[in-house]
Amino acid sequence: SLLSMLCLNQVVTISSLGTYSNRLSLVVGVPVLLLIGYLIAMKKEKTPLNDFLKSSNFFIFAYHILPLNFVIKLFLKTMAPGDEWSILFVYISSPVITIIIGLLLFLLLKTITPQVTSLLTGGRN
Repeated sequence: SLLSMLCLNQVVTISSLGTYSNRLSLVVGVPVLLLIGYLIAMKKEKTPLNDFLKSSNFFIFAYHILPLNFVIKLFLKTMAPGDEWSILFVYISSPVITIIIGLLLFLLLKTITPQVTSLLTGGRN
């Protein structure tokens, strides 16, 4: 009975730690992302890369969830991560790969069929 209570206490402690780390990442991560966005927006220089990223942001937002799940599943099946570093690699690289694929797809669509791209993005520039 005492042993089961101790085991239950450890499970609750571990799950609470996970909850706190998720909350901490939100509390720290969201303000940092907002600050980075603000600093980029305040930059007065106009570059073709900035214009391209601005025009593609809604497309990436609307497109990302299905390919992100596919990339994560592909990584998990091919790599079978077992240690923390490989899991961290999958966690960080999956969104990066999904965004790069989305940017390339947006560029291809915008080049080949700009009317369809405009329709897909709601005419956002």
